[in-house]
Amino acid sequence: MLRNFEGRVVHAVSAGLCAAASSLFGKLSGIQGYSTCADLALKILLFVLMVACNAGVWMCFVKALQQSPSSLPPTVISTAINYVSSALLGSFVFGEETSLLWWSGATLVLLGLMLICHPHKQHEQ
Repeated sequence: MLRNFEGRVVHAVSAGLCAAASSLFGKLSGIQGYSTCADLALKILLFVLMVACNAGVWMCFVKALQQSPSSLPPTVISTAINYVSSALLGSFVFGEETSLLWWSGATLVLLGLMLICHPHKQHEQ
């Protein structure tokens, strides 16, 4: 049982990380011009990496869904990892700034997803 839980968490985290990496490679491939053959090769490589990461997202997410009794926990985990890692990558790679308002909004979205995910116990009378 614990092994199954660890497996679905690892796969959901991997899906979130792959999604953030895919976004990174997609953005990098879009800003790179191709004035030389080397630039064009780099752009193609970044595009291929983006597609490979997208394939990784779906492979890992489907595995997490297969191991989970509900689709909500893998969705919450992969979304949370994607939000945080995308913000960190944007900050470190592109120098983007995220405000307290952005982090507050992301936190509220994730808290809402966790509330939906939380099992409701019915009281027996």
